Amino acid sequence: MPWSGNNENCDGKDWDDANMKKNMPLQYRVYRPALDELDSNRQFILGSPYGGIKNADLAIGDNRVGWWWKGAENMNDASWFDFVVRFTTESPLEGYPMPSVLSNFLSESDLADYNSDIIEYHIKNNKYFTEAGMLSVHDRLKKNAEVIVGANVSGRYEQLYRLVYIQYEWARFMLEGMRRSKPYSAEIAYWMYNDCWPALGYAVVDYYGNPKSVWYATKYSGCPIAATVKCSGNDLEFIVLNDSLESKTLTYKIKAYRPEMEIVELNVGTVHSQANVNVCAATISQNEIDIETSVIFFELYDGETLVSRARWYKRWLTDLNLSRAKLTVDLDKSAQIITVTCNSGIALGVAFDGKFTAEDNFIDLLEGETRTICLNPRDVFDGITVYCYNAPKLTVK
Repeated sequence: MPWSGNNENCDGKDWDDANMKKNMPLQYRVYRPALDELDSNRQFILGSPYGGIKNADLAIGDNRVGWWWKGAENMNDASWFDFVVRFTTESPLEGYPMPSVLSNFLSESDLADYNSDIIEYHIKNNKYFTEAGMLSVHDRLKKNAEVIVGANVSGRYEQLYRLVYIQYEWARFMLEGMRRSKPYSAEIAYWMYNDCWPALGYAVVDYYGNPKSVWYATKYSGCPIAATVKCSGNDLEFIVLNDSLESKTLTYKIKAYRPEMEIVELNVGTVHSQANVNVCAATISQNEIDIETSVIFFELYDGETLVSRARWYKRWLTDLNLSRAKLTVDLDKSAQIITVTCNSGIALGVAFDGKFTAEDNFIDLLEGETRTICLNPRDVFDGITVYCYNAPKLTVK
């Protein structure tokens, strides 16, 4: 890794600007000479982001791509995440920690009004510390959630859950989009990994050490061999992402779901996934699918084992009018496992909340599917709450 002379001090500035050197005396007069003497084998770059005649060029060096601050209201659909960049050293995405974590530092009255000042206080860049003309971090969170997953829902905890879940959806959009553009795109780093105080911000891991929804999105969309779906013109491309050093021959299944209808299997086949190469397994014309109301699933199997499942929809979730899924859950406290079954429809983002860390979380279940999840208690195990994007909250003691 190289040494960097500053963080965003020269972001977007033109290197030909005569004032550039005058504005950066430490980089030229102190840091570079000192590092040339003390660590001459390591590269020194003047700042981060860095690259291009106008610094932070999307095609040269590293950059800070703010998909989050672009705003979901400016995106027609998830294809906006397909624009390619080379090396993204910081990309923000915000979301709440789980409701049980929020109750550690927010009262019931605080949680009843997510527009309250105390909620804003627990955001790093709140409305009292925001540049003129910009949305606060929390207002941007609410806006993005409103567009993608819907913010105006009945029930306080359903609302809180969606402000948790938006971080999952955003992370998978970003990560799959970057991976699809490999090898042109080489890296994405989230801002940020962990919180140093009880916050409602950008972190992957909350103040108490619990993984947030983005952690699970990265686990699934960032696994060595992963499925993804790309809209390309009038076609949907079903792509196998392979960042591993192993080649695999896999079975794939392509399925479509529309509200009030059964899941339809559109295509089944095999694909050879070459080591460290992305490959398109199948292409389906949008004319063959009612893409305006459908949710498309692309599954990869190694024998009978489900390796990866991708989900695609043209319209944002809030516009799909999904029917309510029916879930049943069974908790085995002694074995520290929970079994959840989707009895009708599809259940998106099934999440498990309590004094434990779930082995898997924010999972999708198709009708008739059952999953058993291992739980790692952090404290006295006193029950579990199950949330779902399109199903009522369930509590099991």
